[in-house]
Amino acid sequence: MTADVANSALQYVRAAAAAIRARVAAVVDMASAAGDVTAAVLVMNDRDRGSLPLQVSL
Repeated sequence: MTADVANSALQYVRAAAAAIRARVAAVVDMASAAGDVTAAVLVMNDRDRGSLPLQVSL
């Protein structure tokens, strides 16, 4: 009986982990897309102004 409980719990945990991974992947994809859009907007704005929006000194 204990093995059945352990197997059931393991299946539940695996299903939960798969759901969490899917959710995290969607959030990461959305954040990456937002970063891409932001970069594109900054580049397009830079072309209109003729200067870099951020000055980086080394």
